[in-house]
Amino acid sequence: MEGNKVNGTSLASWFINNEIYSETTVWLIQSPRLYNVYKQMGIEKSFQNILDNVFIPPFEVTVDPNSHPQLHVFLKMVSSMFIGEHSVPLLLG
Repeated sequence: MEGNKVNGTSLASWFINNEIYSETTVWLIQSPRLYNVYKQMGIEKSFQNILDNVFIPPFEVTVDPNSHPQLHVFLKMVSSMFIGEHSVPLLLG
């Protein structure tokens, strides 16, 4: 979200700082499809911003693990990521 960016880096920091990780556990991340809600509330103006917040940090850490060290550790334990709630159509207009 524009005014209050939440992305994989902040999730990874929370995950590592609270010691939720385990070598025997893998994680699946589901991100709800809330763009329509955020747009109506004036929180988010562009779907591209949401995509950037979700996907740019993992791409950066893939190229340079030192760019986001906690995200690097976190992603080793993530089995998949997806955008959820398929029963509601996504309106990009």
